Amino acid sequence: MSRSVLIFNPRAGRVLRRPEIIRHIEDALRPSFGDMQAVMTEGPATAGTIATREIARGAETVFVCGGDGTVNEVAQALEGTGVPLGVLPGGTACVLANELGLGNDPRRAADRLAAAVPREIAAGRLRRPDGTSRLFLLMAGVGFDARIV
Repeated sequence: MSRSVLIFNPRAGRVLRRPEIIRHIEDALRPSFGDMQAVMTEGPATAGTIATREIARGAETVFVCGGDGTVNEVAQALEGTGVPLGVLPGGTACVLANELGLGNDPRRAADRLAAAVPREIAAGRLRRPDGTSRLFLLMAGVGFDARIV
């Protein structure tokens, strides 16, 4: 049987207001994705570490319910692993989930993902002057745009 993980940010807007959505997501995804374990982030910059650890433990699919920042942390950890990422809108804006056609409701998104077929998407890479880089899945802003966001 396959094993999946649901990484969720308990401070994300929709999750904070309706914590019961995590149970619904697990129940909706389990029939299609096997053993499902929900793991809560412990603060900023912890989602990627959780994803890396769970993949090492055998997770074959990683789902993330949080805002765009939490999703991006997990995406960084999945780079090059071949492990699919399922995005569930848990934050306030959830821009990526909307752009993927999943909408703003985590319950409906979970139902849609249960029947989804994984596909590759192009990720962008931002390179910094110091030589470090990071992926981005949706957009990157610089200058005034970045300062506002």
